[in-house]
Amino acid sequence: MFLEKGLINMRKGKRCTPFGMKVKIKLLEQNMTNRDLARMIGMADSTVCDVIFGRNQRTKTQEVIAKALGLENWEDEPEEVGAEAGY
Repeated sequence: MFLEKGLINMRKGKRCTPFGMKVKIKLLEQNMTNRDLARMIGMADSTVCDVIFGRNQRTKTQEVIAKALGLENWEDEPEEVGAEAGY
């Protein structure tokens, strides 16, 4: 499934946070990569990746990413992310 690669870091088996999943979906919709986003907002690629996989949970960083991608209601996180996909 194409979303599997977007929702799980295949090298390390780490899952996206709920916010990270919203970011990855938006990136797919806009045909962008993590690197494209990082360059657009002036952050390191590793910072964007850290936010997606929960190693960086700074609200300010999430706000910058959400604004750049046009994410609305990004703070409303579902209880179980990926449950419907069988994770």
